[in-house]
Amino acid sequence: MARQKMKGSLVYEILIVILTILLVGTILYPKSVWQKIDRDTMLCRDQMMRWSDAELLYLQGSEEANYDSSLVKVLNFVRYDSIWVTDSTLATLRDSFYVNVVRDFFRDYKDMATKPAMDSAFRLVEGKADSIHGPILTAILDTMFSLMYTCPTVKDTYLVSIIDTTAVKKIKISCPMTPEQVDSINSNFWFHVIGGGKVENHGYVENGEPSWKEAKRK
Repeated sequence: MARQKMKGSLVYEILIVILTILLVGTILYPKSVWQKIDRDTMLCRDQMMRWSDAELLYLQGSEEANYDSSLVKVLNFVRYDSIWVTDSTLATLRDSFYVNVVRDFFRDYKDMATKPAMDSAFRLVEGKADSIHGPILTAILDTMFSLMYTCPTVKDTYLVSIIDTTAVKKIKISCPMTPEQVDSINSNFWFHVIGGGKVENHGYVENGEPSWKEAKRK
């Protein structure tokens, strides 16, 4: 009799453990799903803003005097063109762009608050010519520029629309996530039903203005 009670108690204990694990999972899994959604959205939007900034530098400094739909071409110009050595005004504008890129690196990938991230970015860019700060800055720029090409959710290249008339030049950088991709992701049982996740296109930046309302960052 005592042996049967012990067996019964063990079964109940196992069931309690299983139910506890399931309960914790139903709490933690949706949280992880939304953390990833929020992070991907933040990264995508930061990258579109930096691409827009790079395009503006290209417009101001290149001989073409226009935007270009090739991010490879634009970033190579921003990194390596001789104009940044010969024109001090443009060089200052590029330094400001670098500061924003490095700030994003510290905020997005090192979880640093905005003010210390900005302070660290200024120090690195100001010291870009010395043997300590220069290699660190180069490594960060290499990392960030390699990530700027694609949306982190769907891994597709950003869409670029350029309007060039005699009166106006406009550029629009858009998240490449299609309605079909959104539907496919949101139809995933574990993601949507169990995790409660729901993705949306991350928006666009048109002539430097984002389509989303900027949220205050810590």
